[in-house]
Amino acid sequence: MTHPFAKIPLEKRKPVFLTALVASLALMVTLGVLGEPLKEKDENKPVKDLVAPGGIMSFEFAKTPDNAQKIIDYWGKAGVRQQAINHFFIDYLYLITYPISIGMTCVGVAFLLREKSLAFLAHLGGWLAWGQLIAGLCDAIENALLLTMLVQVSANASMTTSRILTIIKFALVIAGLLYVYIGAIILGAQKFIATRD
Repeated sequence: MTHPFAKIPLEKRKPVFLTALVASLALMVTLGVLGEPLKEKDENKPVKDLVAPGGIMSFEFAKTPDNAQKIIDYWGKAGVRQQAINHFFIDYLYLITYPISIGMTCVGVAFLLREKSLAFLAHLGGWLAWGQLIAGLCDAIENALLLTMLVQVSANASMTTSRILTIIKFALVIAGLLYVYIGAIILGAQKFIATRD
């Protein structure tokens, strides 16, 4: 099945990719700045005793509703609960841009690998490009579940579903980035060998 990114006309691919990439990087920095106050810091406590040492990441990966509730309560006492809510709203923009930038890169690397007769790796790149769209969808549902808990100031059983979606999202994104990295190494090595012959 042809990936939607592969259907973008060649002359439009570069502007679409660059726009998504720049937007992804800008939003990543913005989310990093917004997320910093959400991280619990206490030099007198070991990290394992902190409620939210990873900020948003601690909330996304909370294993139980009780753990999630402790984070919500901590953010409330620290006066940053609204900032956490804002973080998730901005993340909705981010989850549109990163699947496009990573997915289009996977498609591009797959195309180059197919030209080098590396069919299996090219096919894998197509699947991982689809995976980035699934990652974005998982991210959107996860955000909705976590936002609901934050707004209601009450964690619930959907924390388990949210955590599973978070794990799937990160697994797909990391797999896509690894594919691009390894694909670039393979293409670079082939180019180097070709120049030596």
